[in-house]
Amino acid sequence: MSIIGDSVTLGTRSYLGDHVANSNIDAEGDRTMNLAYKVMMNQQRSHTLREYVVICIGTNALDDYEEQTMKIIHDLEPGHKLILMTPYNARADANWNSSKLAVLERKLPEKYHFITIADWGKIAAQHPEVFKGTDGVHFGGIRAGDILYAKVINDALHAAKQTPAKTS
Repeated sequence: MSIIGDSVTLGTRSYLGDHVANSNIDAEGDRTMNLAYKVMMNQQRSHTLREYVVICIGTNALDDYEEQTMKIIHDLEPGHKLILMTPYNARADANWNSSKLAVLERKLPEKYHFITIADWGKIAAQHPEVFKGTDGVHFGGIRAGDILYAKVINDALHAAKQTPAKTS
């Protein structure tokens, strides 16, 4: 599995490496969807992009989040399955780009059967203890956050195994 993430993923990269089987993790602070697209395309060109592609981006959602997300969907080559992890920010309201991105992502599997949602936004909101004493986005150093984040990815992987790969 190829995991492409932002600072949230970066903070738990070591744990993910140990608890998400066969994962290749590329995470960087302040990464936006357009930068995740570049990483995905580089891996695709070098034939290192794995069958399952997990995009853990959204905390830093830009105004063109929809266009950038659609580029990922359309330019992902056939044979892959895409897992989109919804972002979480305890301070964000419905007008924030990260919240709008999560709404968009949750609708995509209806149209694109090779997409599975890892609903971090929903699950994280149910576990405020993971963010106690943090900025409401990053849980780095809180083991319960590491465990929960990895579980959301692993659960989505399990669900994605039941879906078809992209065909065209």
